[in-house]
Amino acid sequence: MKTTEIYEEQRGIAQRLQDIRKAKGLLQEDMAKKMGVSISTYTKWESAVHGIPTKHLLTISKVLNVSLDLIMYGETGVKNINFNEYLKIAKLFSPEGIKHFKESIEIIDKLVNCADNVDC
Repeated sequence: MKTTEIYEEQRGIAQRLQDIRKAKGLLQEDMAKKMGVSISTYTKWESAVHGIPTKHLLTISKVLNVSLDLIMYGETGVKNINFNEYLKIAKLFSPEGIKHFKESIEIIDKLVNCADNVDC
């Protein structure tokens, strides 16, 4: 994947994140606080200055109470993503993406399996 393609992906995710946050009536400061990160860090994610680490992306979906698909693709339907696509996505967010890859896949699988179950 070319650098410009990676930036475009990150920019799309950042824009969707901003749109969802605003629709929920939250400020960047609110999100930073809920995420346990500095406002500077959160602002850089939302402006695509830095990619969002996978572990934080999953937390963002929980905080905003939206699916990961909505943040990633602008859709709510579950995608059938194979291992290589997950790996490509994990690499987009940060150099530590691979480090958290296995943990992230387990969380994603749980979110997908619990999508309709409020108690999960």
